[in-house]
Amino acid sequence: MEFTEKMHAWIAASFYQEMRAVSFPQCDTVFLHCVYQYGNERGTRMALRALRDGKPLDYNTYAAYREWNPTNSSIEEGSLNQSECTETVPDYVVHYSRCPWAEKFREMNEIHAAQLYCSAIDRSIIHGFNPDLRFEVKGCLACDKECVQKWLNAHVDLPFKKPDPSNQEDFTFHCGHLFWTFAHTLKDVEPDIGKAIAQKVLDRFASENGPDAAETLQKYERNTFTRL
Repeated sequence: MEFTEKMHAWIAASFYQEMRAVSFPQCDTVFLHCVYQYGNERGTRMALRALRDGKPLDYNTYAAYREWNPTNSSIEEGSLNQSECTETVPDYVVHYSRCPWAEKFREMNEIHAAQLYCSAIDRSIIHGFNPDLRFEVKGCLACDKECVQKWLNAHVDLPFKKPDPSNQEDFTFHCGHLFWTFAHTLKDVEPDIGKAIAQKVLDRFASENGPDAAETLQKYERNTFTRL
């Protein structure tokens, strides 16, 4: 089966549901920490590939080294990101009107979790890639009409260079990375509660997607996600 953007969103939303259900200490703060850790590690991988290739860590390189493309499932069901660029110089500004992550959070009625996730995910990826790059985001499509992202003083060269597929990861990898970022972090903060939450999310994932899909997630438990 194909791991997808919506499965990725489901993992984040489900961890938030289980954390809230047991009144996990500092629930929102810990959730955000997990998202920031995941994003920073993803941005770090992008930066390592760029540095390996002798590229500057600017926004043009950031766009060229993005790690994912839309899945076949999102293309077939028409849940692709939909956006419009309104400014290019000096800031690169994009207005998003549709997003599969927002759709899944909304389907699960996890609006607050979506607001937390969307406030942190792109910011943390960019920070992991290069902490000197400046970024702003406003809005969350789970509850707002649009999400506006701004790369400050980006001075981008359009059209962006098409990413090399060898520098990208599929959503099986990204789902495994997100799941184990949450699982390991929660167990570090609250060992017994965190372990129980991770198992509950894994069991729910198996019920939603089948035992083989859950087994695939488990294979990423000891992966070092900051290394290429």
